[in-house]
Amino acid sequence: MFRNFHRLLDNTNFQIFATVILLSVGLILRGIVGRIINNRVLQLTSKYLWRQTANYIITILGLIFFFIIWSDDIKSFFQLITLVSATLILVSKELILNFVAYMVIVWRGLFEVGDRIEIGDKIIGDVMEFGPLYISVSEIGNWMSDDSATGRLIKIPNSLALTHQIANYSKGLGLIWNEIEISITSDSNLTKAKEIAEEIVNEFSYKFSEKDKNEIKAHYQDLLFPSHQPSVMINLDEYKYKIVIHYICKFFKRRETESNIKQHLISKFNIDPNIKIFFKA
Repeated sequence: MFRNFHRLLDNTNFQIFATVILLSVGLILRGIVGRIINNRVLQLTSKYLWRQTANYIITILGLIFFFIIWSDDIKSFFQLITLVSATLILVSKELILNFVAYMVIVWRGLFEVGDRIEIGDKIIGDVMEFGPLYISVSEIGNWMSDDSATGRLIKIPNSLALTHQIANYSKGLGLIWNEIEISITSDSNLTKAKEIAEEIVNEFSYKFSEKDKNEIKAHYQDLLFPSHQPSVMINLDEYKYKIVIHYICKFFKRRETESNIKQHLISKFNIDPNIKIFFKA
């Protein structure tokens, strides 16, 4: 059977015919896969990633079959392919890892273009572009004191997604918990200060609608937001009371809401003679 197949490959007419069939099947397959992706995948960025991945796979398989058809010695061809593959794996290990990580990211839906992500504990930013080898991120934070963009575009190898933890701030409703601390002197009216803090944080904390609650369940985020209400807790130090505020906000409004809450707290505390903000000497 192998000899018969080898004889067919030696026939130029058969090689031309097989090449035409290969090109036709490749084009038809791309069309079918593209149509399936368009019907099954709703988000535009996900469609692009799936179509790109499918095209890469179909093209690589097409090239392999093309070389098989036109190879003079199929056995030598497979030996050559094995040798080249082994060499590529050794030389291009990082590139292969990047592509494997790309497939994992797409398959698991770890993030999409436009999401704000944090890789490890140093790189954080908004995904601007995502390809088979690299992730392009618009960096935020770093030397900036808040969540402002630094102006740098960072190219990150996809392989980092396999070796580092990934935090996605944009999943679901894009909500996060934030914490604010403010200290008052030990002779201040603690009850009044706590009431003021609760009133202000209730005003600025994110309000959940029924639609929001259903979306949280749909994205399995129940454990992230077991309570939808902000809280104010008190810690006692030797010389002061520490007021600790927990509240929910959109990830891109963290600094804005934090600034507003602090501004209102300071204003309310300053006009009350029984509350004094603690300042370090």
